Amino acid sequence: MTFSWQSNGNTAVPAKEASDMSSTTDKVSGKVNEVAGKAKQMAGKATNDKNMRAKGAAQEAKGKVQTAVGKAKDKVKGAVDRM
Repeated sequence: MTFSWQSNGNTAVPAKEASDMSSTTDKVSGKVNEVAGKAKQMAGKATNDKNMRAKGAAQEAKGKVQTAVGKAKDKVKGAVDRM
């Protein structure tokens, strides 16, 4: 474990743990945004609200990007750990 420290918002944690939490946070936030976006799209479709459907699609896309970023961070971390 490295001895450098980073802040995760409220407390200081070892740098390795901070990066682990970051990728997990990205993946969880991504999934939440994907689900919320899909729900907005469904509500927009049910109420014939094109604006809500568009906002839902954008939120779902944002979630997919967040999830991908989290997975990429995991892959980079794995590659660095194997060095």
